[in-house]
Amino acid sequence: MGHPAALRRHGFTLLEMLVVLVIIGIVLSLALIRLGGGDDRTAQRSAERLFARLKLAGEESVLSGTPIALVITETGYRFARATPDGWAALTGDTVLADTPLPERTSLAVTPDDDGRTPEAAPPAGPAVVLYPSGEVSPFTLVVAEEGTDTVWRIIGRINGELRLEGPGDGDTAG
Repeated sequence: MGHPAALRRHGFTLLEMLVVLVIIGIVLSLALIRLGGGDDRTAQRSAERLFARLKLAGEESVLSGTPIALVITETGYRFARATPDGWAALTGDTVLADTPLPERTSLAVTPDDDGRTPEAAPPAGPAVVLYPSGEVSPFTLVVAEEGTDTVWRIIGRINGELRLEGPGDGDTAG
């Protein structure tokens, strides 16, 4: 008969598998962001990159157990982590650090998906908050290209669902 140690089962726990899946998701998001290439001067490209960064920031929030916020600036956007003193910019993170928008691209936000006109000026605080529970503050981000009718929307639901919608039927769920 075999030794008791030889009879032990070998395999992975559910937690180990979930951690591996989250890491794979993060790596794929990084690849999408870094290898974007092509013409970066379009609302579509800017919306796709912001969408990928929002998903990555959500995963980072879950892994770190700390809320992460999207803050819209005059020239683009950045991500910040909740601290006891308020929101601190993620300066050491090259993917979630300050990101300028292309010259003819604008970014606006409404606090939720109620169809209101986006605010003209960046909000004073975070535009979007991603929580460690996987939930997000409801929002609609509007990415537009000046001089065209091209408008892309990133919609976030309280349950953490993010959706990227283009100017036609080319909607993408995430």
